[in-house]
Amino acid sequence: MFEWDQRTKYRVRQLVAEGKKASEIAREIGVSRNAVIGAVRRHDLGQLQHKPLWVKGEKSTAVDSIAVSAKPRDKRQHTSKPASVKPVAKPVPVVAVAVVEPRRITLMELDDRTCKWPVEGEREHTLFCGIAKPFGGTPYCPAHASRMYYPKVQR
Repeated sequence: MFEWDQRTKYRVRQLVAEGKKASEIAREIGVSRNAVIGAVRRHDLGQLQHKPLWVKGEKSTAVDSIAVSAKPRDKRQHTSKPASVKPVAKPVPVVAVAVVEPRRITLMELDDRTCKWPVEGEREHTLFCGIAKPFGGTPYCPAHASRMYYPKVQR
């Protein structure tokens, strides 16, 4: 791990003041670019200069070397909604389900046709609902399935 002693901090402060980029400073002192950025922020060693790829009105050699295959976007083809219009989610419908008193069965008594909703106890002493399920798509009875699963909201 690199030690940021006073001499190194002073040198980084000088290089930042000269306008050097973080990658140039990193090469000179032998650490990563991210280490330089972090040290400058942590130890308040100045403000690193951000050098844009191009200046408005000038062409940059960096931009010329990039192969651009996409055409510029036509603003008329923009399909998103304006920022002021926000879609309102429809309220989730409440399904009326008859509540039945759970049977409170043990893990060993559970089978494919009984509700597996835990009703009391912990670990090996857990008791489950045990009410018979009228349909096979869920491991719970209708009352517990309505608590577990919500209908999909139309968007």
